Amino acid sequence: MITITGVCHVGVQADDPMALAAFYRDVFGMTIVDSVPADAPGGAAAFISSRPDEENHEIAIFRDGRLAHVALKVGSLADLREAYREITGRGIPITFALNHGFSLSFYVPDPAGHLLEVYWPPGVQTDRIYGEPVDMTLPAEELLARARALASARGDRSARHVRRAPRVTLRFRL
Repeated sequence: MITITGVCHVGVQADDPMALAAFYRDVFGMTIVDSVPADAPGGAAAFISSRPDEENHEIAIFRDGRLAHVALKVGSLADLREAYREITGRGIPITFALNHGFSLSFYVPDPAGHLLEVYWPPGVQTDRIYGEPVDMTLPAEELLARARALASARGDRSARHVRRAPRVTLRFRL
């Protein structure tokens, strides 16, 4: 059985991710920590956190609803690798595995078709949200080195840089 330390973020769909991120910023005081333009692979996205110094993001907002997910955090790289073995051993298909720099993760569907992200943060902070494919069967030392290398290669700093998005006025009816 896989042991998780928490449900640490959710990914949701929105036609205009930046407008929804601005709502969370303006109404709840959350910080927009990153955004992705519409012409990027995967389309427009925004990432927000109420605790950017503790958790890279707590809500990921995607234009493409296929990227909506629930993120389950594990306590160590060993736990992540064991979770990967457990899931693949059960015949559950891995949708994709990514090195985000600030986390190593893999994504799987649950029986109802919801996308789950299982991840572990190696303690590396990045200025941006990345998503480079990674082979979860690599040795632990190699996985950790790749997470660190991604941040170094991109010129990221150890202190998180927070990008501010333009203010958006929202109008809606209840």
